[in-house]
This record gives sequence, C-alpha cells and structure tokens, in this order.
Amino acid sequence: MTLSELETILKLACPDTYEREAPAGLTRFIVWHRYNLQPIHGDDSRVLELDRVQLDVYYQRSTDTLLDDLLAILRYWRLPFDMQDITWEDERQLHRAILQLTAV
Repeated sequence: MTLSELETILKLACPDTYEREAPAGLTRFIVWHRYNLQPIHGDDSRVLELDRVQLDVYYQRSTDTLLDDLLAILRYWRLPFDMQDITWEDERQLHRAILQLTAV
C-alpha cells in the first residue's frame, strides 16, 4: 500500500485528513506523517522496506466516534497499529490520540 492509498483510506474515517499539519480552527481531523522505514527480511534474503507512519487523531468531544471509526477502518484493511496515547491538549483544546502503523 502506498502512502497515497493510506491517505485515501484515512479519509474514509475523516475527510479532514492532512499530511504533517492541518489548517487552524478545525475541531475534528487526522494528521499523518511518515517517520521511518522498517526493514522486513524475507526467506529469500530480500529486504522490503515498509513505511512507518504516525497518525494524530484530534477531536473535541469525548463522545465523538472518529477514533472508533478510524480503528474499524484500519482493522477492515488489516493495517496493524499501535495505540501510543490518548491525551487532552490544552493548547488546542482537543483530545489527541496517537497511533503508529506500518503501511504495507
């Protein structure tokens, strides 16, 4: 899966999905960025490098379904992820969930 395809999938959960930074004033959005390559060594001695991606999911209300919707989509597409943290950001006055995944 390419990063472009990943972004398309993320937009199924939230049309306001951006690479690196979102416009000011939004209260519900996803920001993603590639931060590393993860090498996978195959049985045939070939190495495949997979993109590691961080997703920052922002939402205002604790009852918002954005995070649940996103997790359902990631599971549907069988994209393994790690939930790193869910916090409240005073600066933005928004909840922030941090996920890391490998775009395969």
